[in-house]
Amino acid sequence: MLYNFRFTFSFLIAIPATLFLYLFEETKNRPEISVYNKTGYQLDSLEFEEHYFQLQPNDSIIIKNCKSFSMQDDLPFGFPQAKIKGISVKNPPFFICGVGVSKIVHGTYQYDLILIKNVDFPFLIWQNHK
Repeated sequence: MLYNFRFTFSFLIAIPATLFLYLFEETKNRPEISVYNKTGYQLDSLEFEEHYFQLQPNDSIIIKNCKSFSMQDDLPFGFPQAKIKGISVKNPPFFICGVGVSKIVHGTYQYDLILIKNVDFPFLIWQNHK
């Protein structure tokens, strides 16, 4: 009887401890991305890997909750998407080729968000942080 109690008790302790260690290790190795708003405008619904953020002008955020992200030429893949009050931000009429895209699962990265004000269509781009 005592043997069964010890086995059950050990089993009940081992499962939560293993789960805790797994979750700790899983979140420790995620990428950490700092995003700096260099647009001069408040960004609403800034999308990064299916997560949405709000970013004040000349402010920054640190994104830690994504498991991975796609990168091409040392920048996040694709054009940033966000809403800016009073400006109709659109996707540029050109596309980005998917050659050289890699999946990033760990590391620390810093990027600036820049607004390109073109007469026809303003759009956002990524730039390495300066």
